[in-house]
Amino acid sequence: MRVETRNNQTSNQDRVELSTEAQQRLEEDELARASRNGSSNSALSSQPNGNGSTPPPPVPQPHPTPVSDENTRRSDQLIASNTTWYGNLDEDQVGRTLAQSRDHALTNRTLDRLDWQDRDDVSYAAASSMDDNQLREMAQTPQGRQTLRRLSQEMNGGVVTDDESRQIQRMAALTNPEHARMLDDTVSPDVQRSLEANNLTQQRIQDGGGTLNMDEYSVTVDRMPPGVTPEQFLDRMARNPNAVANNGTFDTMATFERRGDPNRDPRPGDVYDINMGNPWGGEGLDNGTVILRDRRPDRFTLSTVTDNNFTGEGEHPIYGNREFGYRTNEDGSVTFYTRAADRRTDGYGNIPGVNTGVEYGQDRTWRNFVQGVGDEINREGGQTRPNSITAQSWRAGEN
Repeated sequence: MRVETRNNQTSNQDRVELSTEAQQRLEEDELARASRNGSSNSALSSQPNGNGSTPPPPVPQPHPTPVSDENTRRSDQLIASNTTWYGNLDEDQVGRTLAQSRDHALTNRTLDRLDWQDRDDVSYAAASSMDDNQLREMAQTPQGRQTLRRLSQEMNGGVVTDDESRQIQRMAALTNPEHARMLDDTVSPDVQRSLEANNLTQQRIQDGGGTLNMDEYSVTVDRMPPGVTPEQFLDRMARNPNAVANNGTFDTMATFERRGDPNRDPRPGDVYDINMGNPWGGEGLDNGTVILRDRRPDRFTLSTVTDNNFTGEGEHPIYGNREFGYRTNEDGSVTFYTRAADRRTDGYGNIPGVNTGVEYGQDRTWRNFVQGVGDEINREGGQTRPNSITAQSWRAGEN
């Protein structure tokens, strides 16, 4: 991986002087031409013109912008000191140095100065050199969060290796604690036995393609329906998500069918088949299967799987985990939410048109889900808070 040397660059001061001298020569030439032609309306002349009016003064020329600053000088020095005579950059050493410096301006400027094929390796080296406490500390300031997003963005470029994926997920989990559970692909022995018994393969986030997505969709309820607790409502959601959402658009986008006895209490290892619609109408891009990974009174998680059976749905278009739950707020209201951490299937990872369809389909599905949850609570006699529906989505490396 080659880095261009910058030994022959003209200094900043030289460039300013040259530009000033050139400007002076241009002005002298203009005055000379005006004198030869007898022109009285030159923009550089201060003499009255033929009408007796004084022409406007010459337009001031902007001061040349310096081509270098202190951060650029330090970045170039760091790059040059870690580049061999034949042009090979020691990405690991550059990354470690940036991590140790804790200098956000230097880190970002150094990445700016590198070729694209070096930036991901330097970003990986920097991220892997920092322990969890360093990452948490960085996430406490706007500049630190910007640097973490930049490192994730660079590692997400091109082909994402397993090591890069692990670092992206580690940074996301430490800087987004509410999504940490979804970034963990660990399953219980009961779930593992169900995977094997049903000939299913867990689709881990790190095995997906494209950028890591994290989202949360929610609706706040000021009063639950009579005789219905948040825990009871969530239990109904685990049994049949479509029944509690009761939203036609959501049903079109995703229809869940839990295998086995529908009256049995949901438990980890249960399998749901999903019939997925197309966000623009017509047949869906793909169907999929998920497994109930864990269940608690206030939340449960579904993980995507590949159905390896001949008559199965095959690969789910998303690799990752989605949590459904509720939280009780200080004012006594209850917020029902669904949040996820996932990546697209590797087959969709580099197809822009399909990427847009998958992302738009996800957003439309879960917006309508929480809208339907709120509407159902109102129908049953509860009261949702007006304008309380929220939809947030973050992609690693983006603002």
